Amino acid sequence: MLSTRSDIGASMSRSEEQWRSGILALTSNGNRLRGRVFKGEKRWLADLPALDVMTQGRTKAEACTMVKDMLEALVNLPGFSVQVDPDGRYAFQVTSTCHGQRASEWSGNLPGSEHTATPTSSA
Repeated sequence: MLSTRSDIGASMSRSEEQWRSGILALTSNGNRLRGRVFKGEKRWLADLPALDVMTQGRTKAEACTMVKDMLEALVNLPGFSVQVDPDGRYAFQVTSTCHGQRASEWSGNLPGSEHTATPTSSA
């Protein structure tokens, strides 16, 4: 389940290229996309504020797996892979690769790959 926090249940207003370039910018060049995971009423919710999206799972681990699935589906490029790593008890970090290379090494060659998101470097 993919939801924008601003309008849950509505169709996405961003184009596929905007999602792709934003995710690539935020998860490449050694950058890490940071998110948080917390218990909702019935399920665990995983929130990615930089992308304004959430997903869910029955367990905390399943919610993090859903983050991986969601981002890989949004980018939808052959060989693109996301890694979700715990960052404390209720947080996680996301990085991406493509066939063992950092996404930045190939993302600039894609049509419409001007990055629309501003990456934050990992310290």
